[in-house]
Amino acid sequence: MSRLLLSVIFVILIFAESCNFGTGLGEVRITSKEFLNTTKADQDIYNRDKDTIMHQIQQFLSTHSKSFYRKEYFDSTILYIDTILYSPDQNKIAIFLFTKNPITRQLYPNTKHKYYYDASCYIGKRQKDTFDLKWLKRFSLINFYNHEEVTNGLRKMYFTEFATLRNGDNTYTYNVNLDDKRFWNCYVWAQYFEE
Repeated sequence: MSRLLLSVIFVILIFAESCNFGTGLGEVRITSKEFLNTTKADQDIYNRDKDTIMHQIQQFLSTHSKSFYRKEYFDSTILYIDTILYSPDQNKIAIFLFTKNPITRQLYPNTKHKYYYDASCYIGKRQKDTFDLKWLKRFSLINFYNHEEVTNGLRKMYFTEFATLRNGDNTYTYNVNLDDKRFWNCYVWAQYFEE
């Protein structure tokens, strides 16, 4: 009974937190075609950046920092970089990151499955051969049993709901999604990097 009660309280707290940021009402905003970010990095640059970022993310994992603060993450957690989005000058990035853990690492394991997936987003600024990476804490997904579902969920959040996040006075916090070319100059950069 106490396990069920804890699960219900956890779900209520997560729902309350999402409502606090204006996302609990089902509001979505699709970026219009005229504002879609179409910047693509050269494949060599993309691969080099992916390797660099993966090394940095593995350091976060080994020190239990940023999005890896929970004890469920350990040295055998498998990391995936699903997507790297680039600003037009390729000096700013957004990363969709996924983790894969054995079900035994879950707080309340669902033994019907062998693994579970979590997902989060990082934003970063290029610094010579590395990046200054910040965990974008507004949305993260945990305890998914299907990689495709968690991928779609993260894309939905950051490509349709991020623009709808609201401040306490009911104004939009960022007013753009991550697939919007205006994202690279929105308030999130000042907020996370104190510009």
